[in-house]
Amino acid sequence: MHYHIHFLCDCITEQIVVVYLLHHILTKIDPMPDFTDNLKPAEPSGAQALAEQRAGSNVPVRELAQHLMSQDGFLERQERVLKQVLKEPLLDKSTQQQLSRPERYKLGLARAKLLRRMADRIGWDHEDHKMQALVLLVW
Repeated sequence: MHYHIHFLCDCITEQIVVVYLLHHILTKIDPMPDFTDNLKPAEPSGAQALAEQRAGSNVPVRELAQHLMSQDGFLERQERVLKQVLKEPLLDKSTQQQLSRPERYKLGLARAKLLRRMADRIGWDHEDHKMQALVLLVW
């Protein structure tokens, strides 16, 4: 029992010494100046580089999309659902980053309610619901 107490005291003493040394070292170092206001994004941006790569490609994108995704009317369904989603200002994501957590929660509830009403009004089936979720995820 005495050995365990002695061992614990040694460990606590070592931790105190380490904390003291770290505090002493860190208080002697000049704080690093704030450089974040001077940071600039690297050029070209990712979107710009992607656009340049796509412009230089000779792949017919529309034909490739038709070939890969035309089964079961996927592209037509996507276009039809996207048109409906774009009409609704509540589904616009451009300002949601500035909202607090409670406001985003309320926005999510309002959007869910709107989507349910849209589905009833437009007559969306199960596949349309899945497409609406996909469109909102990537839009």
